[in-house]
Amino acid sequence: MSTASWITDGLTSVIRGATQIITTPLTWFVKMPLRGIITAIKGVPKIEENPGIQKLMKNNPSSIAHYINAGLGYRSGGIALTQKALHAKFKCSQSKGQHTNIDPSEEEYRYDNGLTSGCVEYFKLFSFTNKKPTVMGKENAPLISTKKL
Repeated sequence: MSTASWITDGLTSVIRGATQIITTPLTWFVKMPLRGIITAIKGVPKIEENPGIQKLMKNNPSSIAHYINAGLGYRSGGIALTQKALHAKFKCSQSKGQHTNIDPSEEEYRYDNGLTSGCVEYFKLFSFTNKKPTVMGKENAPLISTKKL
């Protein structure tokens, strides 16, 4: 009985491997053009629209909102870790040349200040509900490209 299970496991592994080898090139021919079409329709995604950044802001909405509204300090549980994770994701996206409405020097300044004085101003960069972030308090600010020339 154990021999039959090993043979069955081996055969299913071979079948799975063969289907992966066959379908992998197909994903290249489907995935790349499909992403291009979606980008042409929806536009280039910005750093603020990064699913990882949105997830971080949504994971602790009540606590982040509480600290922003109350003006509490930096050393407040997971808030410090959330700030570090947001900064890391922003820097990673920036290094890939992704566009943003957030001024990178302002983000860096607020991050450095948040480490010593509090995270309130830093989270305000990423906490917007109308899907139109502001840059240093200016509405309809120009798009800033972080791509290095």
